[in-house]
Amino acid sequence: MPRLTAKRPWWDRLAGRRPTGDRGAVAIIAAALMAGGVLFGMGTLTVDVGKLYNEREQLQTGADAASWAIARVCATASTAATCASQQTLASSLANANSKDGVSDVSLICGRGGTGLTACPAQTSALSDCIGTAPATAKYVEVRTSTRQTDGSTKLAPTFAGLLDASNTGTKLSACSRVAWGIPNTATVLAIGIGRCEFWKMTNNGLLYYLVSGVGGLLTGLLGNVGTSVGSLIGANPPAVGDLVFIHDTLGKTTTNAACNANPPTSPASPTTWLGGNGFGFLVGAYSDANCLQTVTVGDVLTASDLGLLAPVNCLTPLQNAVDTGSPILIPIYDYQWNPVVNLSTYTLRIAGYAAFVVKGFQIGLLNGTLKAVGSLVGASSGPQCTILVDYCLNGYFTQAIIPAPATSAGSLGTTDYGVSLITRVG
Repeated sequence: MPRLTAKRPWWDRLAGRRPTGDRGAVAIIAAALMAGGVLFGMGTLTVDVGKLYNEREQLQTGADAASWAIARVCATASTAATCASQQTLASSLANANSKDGVSDVSLICGRGGTGLTACPAQTSALSDCIGTAPATAKYVEVRTSTRQTDGSTKLAPTFAGLLDASNTGTKLSACSRVAWGIPNTATVLAIGIGRCEFWKMTNNGLLYYLVSGVGGLLTGLLGNVGTSVGSLIGANPPAVGDLVFIHDTLGKTTTNAACNANPPTSPASPTTWLGGNGFGFLVGAYSDANCLQTVTVGDVLTASDLGLLAPVNCLTPLQNAVDTGSPILIPIYDYQWNPVVNLSTYTLRIAGYAAFVVKGFQIGLLNGTLKAVGSLVGASSGPQCTILVDYCLNGYFTQAIIPAPATSAGSLGTTDYGVSLITRVG
């Protein structure tokens, strides 16, 4: 009987056919590549260049954080005097954004902030801020650069030094530029307040109140849901706010020679402008589900105070403002025109933006139900809000900073009503 033998696996058969001269070929190829510097070159491209990108990203993130924080200091009334003395703040933020906890803040410069030194002329270097500095707007630049934990200022290579002994490393830099100023365009709650009332309630822009309990948060009104914005400096919040009535409420709105002075000459119609008084609903109060509207300083817009058409869309944001104590971003109008014969088409001119804390409101009859929320008692001994009759807001003005990531410095406004804007411009 023939002897049975185990069948060899197919891979053994293939291996057995491999010519003995091929053995070690891979090792020879690898050695040749190393001798020719190919593998080291590949290592330089993948490892060393990757390290440079990573370092540059950390430096840029640190510069971004530091420039934004310093701009906020410069824009805040209570800290503006220390605008140029923020090296410690900048270093802490730059270090916090570095994986090894160490980096350099090589320069803080800019324009408009107390003590800021002028920035050097822009060059074509990749480490410079993107674009050119604003022509007139206030801004700050923060420049960061490489620093290692051992104190050296270069990022040592992993492979490049093996190919070139003179390559001791690379110093990288980054730059970030942030501007601040007065917003020119904003998305606001579509309820404007006249400049006459603003002047009266803030002593011509000199008196602002702090926000009780919430730190002055403006959220959602600018499409920046969840971005907290702190109130600046002011007096302790009042227990009772001031009353503002629908514009031209007989005997209850504020009007005087100063408010009516220097009416606009453009547009030509309407021809008779009066100083902006009371408050009014813009068209967004009726057309937008959230009672929002985007407006620009100088816009001439229609407004309404027709009681039976009080805007239902504004009830929820007003109610939320009363419940939370958070300020709402509103437009201020400096002049208005009343055609008398058509009370539903008042015309207003937008002058700027303010942060208003609502303590109560009454905006008339809606579906047969009186919509009165919160306090309707004014702080002064002047006119009070009459139930079932008046349209009124109760509250006070505070100061605030709003973020505007997409706003260009060229679109900043000029007239300050207590709201500042911070935006990245390079």
